Amino acid sequence: MAKQGKVVVVGSLVLDKVYRMEALPLSGETAVAHEVVTMPGGKGANQAVAARRLGAPVAFVGRIGADEAGTQLRASLEGADVEIHLEATEDAETGHAAVLVDEGGENQIAVHLGANAHLRPDDLPASLLEEAAVVVTQLEIPRETIRAAAEAAAQAEAITILNAAPFDPEAAELLPAFDIAVLYRSEAEQLSGVGIASMEDALAALRALRDMGSRAPVITLGPGGAVYIDHGRGAHARSVEVEAVDATGAGDAFVGALAALLREGQEMQDAVERACIYAAHATTAAGAREGYLDADAFQEKVSHLE
Repeated sequence: MAKQGKVVVVGSLVLDKVYRMEALPLSGETAVAHEVVTMPGGKGANQAVAARRLGAPVAFVGRIGADEAGTQLRASLEGADVEIHLEATEDAETGHAAVLVDEGGENQIAVHLGANAHLRPDDLPASLLEEAAVVVTQLEIPRETIRAAAEAAAQAEAITILNAAPFDPEAAELLPAFDIAVLYRSEAEQLSGVGIASMEDALAALRALRDMGSRAPVITLGPGGAVYIDHGRGAHARSVEVEAVDATGAGDAFVGALAALLREGQEMQDAVERACIYAAHATTAAGAREGYLDADAFQEKVSHLE
């Protein structure tokens, strides 16, 4: 059971420019977008908002540029009632992302990290990490900062979660430093070397990640739910059927929900199963955070399944 304390997210925040179109472009193809909107995003910031909406006290540590985009992202976290520890850098602009979304909700994303790449171990507030119950980070910030966050969290006896995304082969070296590693199917395939075309494949990839040093790997499979290690054994958590509009931010919804649920003291099985449900409902609205349910709405969705 997690100790009482905050969910601390050390990670990225970017300003998303979302292009909505009938179909995603093929390689070398130009596709026409019928709508373009700008909204706050970034894996770390999305995860922080998801955990906060589920009722966990959340603090976010990151870097923005000294620009209008940084001001917007700061305001978005303040509006979500997330405690913020943001350093502004003059050396880089705030991170940006181009998000392409088709009519079925599938997406393609290109991200420019900008100021996120300047987040350093010295930016981590020691007192904040000392009081953390769960510490979450991702691969959109420097590796030395990820390691420093994991070390500080371990000393504080906090649960540590690495969202090993976007794919980076160096993630293999980081896995043993975290209690839980969450990877999407494609990232798990690349890191484990196991192609995933079936549930048996997914469990084989899961075991490969465990053999690489991950104590509790989790592979998310979109509508297929997730596979995970619980008490040394592989297990499958199913998702729920929803009418998907936009999958942007669904993986972040899963990670944020998992962090909040583990902080509550839920066991791994229950936390993963509920995080799958939370992530599924996150796809039912356009935008990375528009579908993130608050605690009451989520409990209503879960109670209908019991």
